[in-house]
Formats: sequence, structure tokens, C-alpha cells
Amino acid sequence: MKRGLVIGKFMPMHQGHVTLLEHASSHCDLLTIVVCSMDEEPISGEQRVTWIRQQCPHARIQWLHREMPQEPQDEHDDRFWDIWRKELKHLHPEKVHRVFGSEPYILRLAEEMDGAEPCIFDIKREQVPISGSAIRRSPYDYWEFIPKIVRPYYVKRVLITGPESCGKTTLAQRLAEIWNTTWTPEYAREYIDIELNQVMDHLTPEDLTVIAKRHYEQEHYAWLNGHHVTFSDTCAIETEVYANEFFGHVDPFIKSLIQPERYHLALLMKPDIPWEADPQRNLEDRRQEFYGKFKEKLEEYRIPYVEVGGLWEERIGNASVQIHQLMREINSCE
Repeated sequence: MKRGLVIGKFMPMHQGHVTLLEHASSHCDLLTIVVCSMDEEPISGEQRVTWIRQQCPHARIQWLHREMPQEPQDEHDDRFWDIWRKELKHLHPEKVHRVFGSEPYILRLAEEMDGAEPCIFDIKREQVPISGSAIRRSPYDYWEFIPKIVRPYYVKRVLITGPESCGKTTLAQRLAEIWNTTWTPEYAREYIDIELNQVMDHLTPEDLTVIAKRHYEQEHYAWLNGHHVTFSDTCAIETEVYANEFFGHVDPFIKSLIQPERYHLALLMKPDIPWEADPQRNLEDRRQEFYGKFKEKLEEYRIPYVEVGGLWEERIGNASVQIHQLMREINSCE
């Protein structure tokens, strides 16, 4: 049996890593991948291990999470190599036959692993011209080099909230078209149409729990498939407000779905456009009141938000400015 070894930070895992790991897997019988991480790095080691496990379910994944010297002081720095050899032999006690990588240090590392064969792959980055540091500096400029399982890490999630008949659905759909991405419709409308035949008086607390759960699931799917950003028309916060208002009680499960860190930004829609009648709407005289309730909740949960009002073109323009600003926030350690 030929045992292979790959070590790296995978911060983040990109298409160059995927190509290397596929090459290594095809040239050994058992591949061990060591994910190296330290506490102060911008992407958690746990997240990187998860990506590697998803990408290479056939491989043995080891997580080396500790402060390690990153560069030898010179080519004769035996202490540096003693530290790394000890740690790697602890993680891979069996004989290593081949060491794979795209860096010159692979030659010395293979030697330290009892004379394993060094297999240097695409050292000039000609097959996949990308690096982890480039992606960290500007992920959206190198989107095509980010594997699908990694992309959600960089997808910004925008909540669109507000009272009835204030344009949430229209804005979510328009922004998704502009950004060529996914959006999540308000599941309550579909549920009431199909399950209750639009008879609002039949709505129960149990229905609200089903609505919140299903919307959360659809929102998660949209996030996994988003292109740079994804938009959600309402969330469990609205369900909490309506449950309190009409039933005086909120299912703890609904509250568990309210995860403030889930959203990078909320667009709070002002009720300053004409009311549009709809069989599912009955709060025309209370729009301003509920606007205040939703605003209080965003502040309570400390979700960053901006208020969006005015005529339609103004709303879309103002919202687009906020999205552009959000996208300029770079996930970077540089």
C-alpha cells in the first residue's frame, strides 16, 4: 500500500488545492491530509477541516491546531524541522511513501519523513493560477476559483423586512435580478395559499412554526447557491412578532431560528407607499405600528440595518448602494 501525505492551511480551500488533492489521491492508495491552523488566523481551522472532509471523504483528515513555526530561519534550521517532523509523525505514525505539494519545501519535508518520495505538483501555478491570499483579499474577483462548498462562506446574506404592503417581495426579486443571485420568497404566502386556501382566520400557532421552519430551510438553500450575495423576504423575526401579537406566545423553536449572525445586513422597508389590497393582508391601519415593532427587534438582536423608503426607483437605488458597500467589506487578514 502506498501512503501519501499533503499538508496545508487551505485558507481558504480553492480550486488549486482541489486539483492538487485529486492528483495526490490518484497517485497513492491512502491519502492523509493535514490541515494546519493557529488561533489568530482569519478563517477557523474547524471551518477548513469541514471543507476538506466534504471535498475528500475518502481521505484521512488530521487537524494540526497549535502554534507552529512557519518558516525556517535558514536552510540548516534543524530545530524547525525537528518540530514539524515530531508533529507529523504523531499524526501519521505509519510509513509515508509520497509527499505531495506545490511548494519547494516539499523536498525537505519528504526527506524528513524517512526519505519519502517528493511529488511536487504545478509549482508555477500554471494549471490553476490562484492563491489563498488573493482570495482573502478579494474573493468576488476570483469567484471562479472558489469551490462550490466554500462559496457560502463569502456569500453575504441580506434580510428584507418590514410591515405588510411595503414592497419586500418586489425589492428582493429585483435585487436578485440585478446581482444575478438567489432570493427566498416569504413562505407564509405559499403556505396560506395552499394549506389554508387564503383563509387567514384559520391560522394557528402551529402553522406559524411550520412557516418559520420551512422558510428557514429555503433560505439556507438559497444561501448555499448564492452568487456573492443572497436576499431573503422576511425571516423568523417577523414570525415572532406576529406570534406575540395574535397568540400571545412564541414557540421556542421559532425563537431558535432567530440567529442574528445569520444576516450581514437588513433592509427595513418603510410603509410610505400606497397600500395594495390582498386577501392575505389585513393590517392596513397598523403598518406604522408594525414598522416600529420590526425596527425594535432588529435593534434588540443587533442586526445591522438601514431604512429604505421613497418611490420605487429611489428604493432600488438606495438599496443597491447599501449592497455595493456591503460587498466592499473584504474578508481579509492582509
